[in-house]
Amino acid sequence: YSWLLVVVLVIGSSWNYYKCKSDRPYFNENISLLWNVTNAVYIWVNSVLLVCMVLKTTDFSGGVQLISLGIPLIILAEFFYPHPAASLLSKGIECYKTEAEMEQFLRYLSLATEAKKDRGNKILLDSYVQQHVKSCMSEQCSLTVYHKMGLKMGEAKIHTVASGKILLLSHIKDLYKKILRINPNSVDIRIRYAFFLLEYSASKTQALKQLSKAEKYRTSFDNSFVIYRYGRILQEDMTESKTQSTGVGMDAVSQIAYNNYFRQCRSKLEKAAHLHIEFWSKLNTQIPDVGQLIIIGTKISKTILEIENYWSQMQKINPNNQVAIKMYAAFLKDVLHDEEASQELSK
Repeated sequence: YSWLLVVVLVIGSSWNYYKCKSDRPYFNENISLLWNVTNAVYIWVNSVLLVCMVLKTTDFSGGVQLISLGIPLIILAEFFYPHPAASLLSKGIECYKTEAEMEQFLRYLSLATEAKKDRGNKILLDSYVQQHVKSCMSEQCSLTVYHKMGLKMGEAKIHTVASGKILLLSHIKDLYKKILRINPNSVDIRIRYAFFLLEYSASKTQALKQLSKAEKYRTSFDNSFVIYRYGRILQEDMTESKTQSTGVGMDAVSQIAYNNYFRQCRSKLEKAAHLHIEFWSKLNTQIPDVGQLIIIGTKISKTILEIENYWSQMQKINPNNQVAIKMYAAFLKDVLHDEEASQELSK
């Protein structure tokens, strides 16, 4: 039985290390590194134990010394092992066929948008943008616009402005939609997209819709639990938000508040549309004024945040106003070019 136990430990620890190394289930990179080191050391200990079992009839007695010698080398090897983000982002997403590779690609690309916090992320992001621009034929591509702004104002500064990050997130969102159009039954990608919407867009409604779609497909128990748990949390948060403004004697006050939010939201929608037109018209000139583009991009970012705030307040009071829904859906489709969100809102 001891032989069987040792063999099972070696095979099991090797499989566990391979899965954690390839899937990287932890979002925190430091935790991932710590877990990889732990698994690597566990494989080494089990492997030395197997060697000792094979040589137990000989005079070999250096098992403890072998383990002690190997552990520091394994830790150093894990620390200096190339990060998978470098190889993943060196190619476009169309080069990957499996869902796991696509999921990891989108994950590291999202992390790379935090370039101003990490120099390594900045280098990876710049490399990916340049490669994408070379192969992209669309002048209206978010990354093409991002690259042009970077050339005019300097790559070091483009990472620090709000309009630059909006363009990057818009590109990632388009990639998610493209993958889900090709693989609509990909539960892992839908869950990742839902978390992306929550973290970067603060869009609980769209995130919940993605989780609801993922629930229709057969998947693993872990994914089913994530879908159920986060779906319940989002539903409870949205229900609580809708009931916060209800109460006895509040109907007239709520109606006045709703009308005020509606007017403000409509005004900001018109402003955002004009700003987008102005942004693209200035960008398409022979020598774009980068300073003006940054100012307009910042205004667009601020206006969209104000629109989302007004829309959230309107949804709390009356989520079923068809006039408001059609107005906001038209904005999503015609201005932000988010046809999927517009269609889901119109249902």
